[in-house]
Amino acid sequence: GKQIARILEAAGVHCFDAMPGWHETIVPMIQPSVPQGHWLCIAEELKKVVNVPVATGTQISDLALAEQALVDGKADLICMARPLIADPELPNKAKEGRTDDIRPCIHCCHCFDLVGTPLACTVNARAGREGDYVIQPAAQSKKVFVIGGGPGGMEAAITAAKRGHKVTLWENEKELGGQMLIAALPPHKGDIDKLTRYLRNQIRKAGVNTKIGQKAHLNSISAGNPDQVIVAAGAIPIIPDISGVKGRNVVIASEVLTE
Repeated sequence: GKQIARILEAAGVHCFDAMPGWHETIVPMIQPSVPQGHWLCIAEELKKVVNVPVATGTQISDLALAEQALVDGKADLICMARPLIADPELPNKAKEGRTDDIRPCIHCCHCFDLVGTPLACTVNARAGREGDYVIQPAAQSKKVFVIGGGPGGMEAAITAAKRGHKVTLWENEKELGGQMLIAALPPHKGDIDKLTRYLRNQIRKAGVNTKIGQKAHLNSISAGNPDQVIVAAGAIPIIPDISGVKGRNVVIASEVLTE
């Protein structure tokens, strides 16, 4: 590889982009189990044999790590793809010091699984559809109740608040997050916690009134006299009616992770 790099530089190549491989390779490259900055070593080694700029970006979304890599001379340029799908305004927000407002990529690789089809992102529903889903101020401010503090409920509450509505979010559990709290428990799934923290922060900044640990009953909702109610109470897993499924030795994933 280094010999080829020297030949290419001599042939007139002006810059190299050091990447370890593709999503479909046997060795994990960009999955959540791969540590941030794990592949910086490739750019670092390439810089030892060429005199033109070397860029890299595989498994780098941590801005502090990216900056330090440049300071340490491990690379000359840091490229980002998935983080910019998650939040196209990442560079501007970073420049303005609004890192808490950056919607985090959770490295789920959903975008890679859709190569050749319309773009989609697990954490950014507007990805590829920015022109269709423009958040505009509402013609009239309304009182909106959102039932459920999982990712769907929080996103609905944030969007409604950004449009100028007065939003109250009801969550039965003691904290916001819903199924993300469980999804973040397995090994290498900590990035999901970053998304939970981001959404909680946006809820606070949007001025959403939160009722944590309070179950939304029909009477309490009716008493609030809302103009609109959004139900985002989550899903219940389907347990097939098969022989032995109710045995003591049969558990669902959430029970394993939380007990």
